[in-house]
Amino acid sequence: MGVSKKTTQLGNGVDIPKKGDVVVMSYTGYLHDRQKSGSGGRGKKFDSSKDRGDLTTKLGGGSVIRGWETGVLYADGGMSLGEEATIKIPWQSAYGENDVRLKAINGKRA
Repeated sequence: MGVSKKTTQLGNGVDIPKKGDVVVMSYTGYLHDRQKSGSGGRGKKFDSSKDRGDLTTKLGGGSVIRGWETGVLYADGGMSLGEEATIKIPWQSAYGENDVRLKAINGKRA
């Protein structure tokens, strides 16, 4: 199974980041827990930008995990500005499941 994305709030549908773009995102990462099938397997929170501030990163530069970039750029057509989604990342590409909101692309904010 590869990286998957479930949109929880639609973005503007127009501004879609590409490799090399600088993006600002908020996220919360959860470990997968097979015993919690009712919550989609969402287990313990292990990290969150909401605890310390948004993440600003250049996509395609390897500064975030490969599965995260795949989810933002390509999974189900990628994310658009303002979109909120749950990205599930298999262990081969990362470390679990992350809620992500794309807040800006190259300085343009949602």
